[in-house]
Amino acid sequence: MLHTADGWKLYNRADGTVSLTDTAWRRDSRLELIGEAGQLPAAEALEAKLAACLAHH
Repeated sequence: MLHTADGWKLYNRADGTVSLTDTAWRRDSRLELIGEAGQLPAAEALEAKLAACLAHH
């Protein structure tokens, strides 16, 4: 769930299909990654990339 300039959005991607739908108010934005072992980026690398996105906001 992400708080965007267009309101709260729920972003899902599974099996090559992406969906972005409106959702109700949330207290905070969150990111959950679910995947096969060895297929996800290292937590530290992902955190650094996300922090870089915020720094350029």
